[in-house]
Amino acid sequence: MAAFVPARFVDALLFDMDGVVVDSRRAVETAWHSMAARFGRTISAVEMERHVHGRVGMESVAELLPDLSPVQRRDVHEALVTSFRSGELVPIAGVLSLLTRVRSSGIPVALVTGASNVTALRVIRTFGLEDVFGAVVTQQDVHQGKPHPEPYLQACALLGVEADKTLVFEDALNGVRSAVAAGAHCWGVGSTVGLIEAGAEKQIEDFQALDCEELLDGRLSIATDSGFRVGHGRSRHGAAPLISRS
Repeated sequence: MAAFVPARFVDALLFDMDGVVVDSRRAVETAWHSMAARFGRTISAVEMERHVHGRVGMESVAELLPDLSPVQRRDVHEALVTSFRSGELVPIAGVLSLLTRVRSSGIPVALVTGASNVTALRVIRTFGLEDVFGAVVTQQDVHQGKPHPEPYLQACALLGVEADKTLVFEDALNGVRSAVAAGAHCWGVGSTVGLIEAGAEKQIEDFQALDCEELLDGRLSIATDSGFRVGHGRSRHGAAPLISRS
């Protein structure tokens, strides 16, 4: 028999974009390695996680190429963005079906990304997600990007939910730290080492292992193949726990 574990309800789902909705990590890293080589620079895997993934682009340029002038930094950033936009957009396995199910269940969903609003809009339109996200937070919407908690706190404010009643999906260390600092629950996505240590409660390779189940009282249960469940909403009998592990 499954052991029941006391838990909290989740009232909203928050998704990072790159590496969570769209499979862009390889394209981002390739573009950065190519750009860095032009300046006689190499970027290690540790630097890529610390300064690129989950970060606002201009901050990454300033930290990795600090000797450039402001004009040069802007030109480099624009070149990187152009490179990112030229590639084919491929969704992370299983994410579109999950988002479709979440949308039909009426659960509030936000997209929270360090990318520009133009890039976010391209992803949303390409995948037909215009009606999915109740809030979209991009680099233009915050004063401080990830790993600062502001992006996720702003998304929660826009959705009208408390951070500790949300579940965040993140693929980057900086993103996990941002979500945890905001007070949200966080699941890591992908194979990046250190997501659990950064504060993620669970790590999944992609969304194919998730199974959605509509409960009788209107809640949505999102479960992994290990039996871990996160439920949305309240039952008609009050806030009974809805997270269990087999």
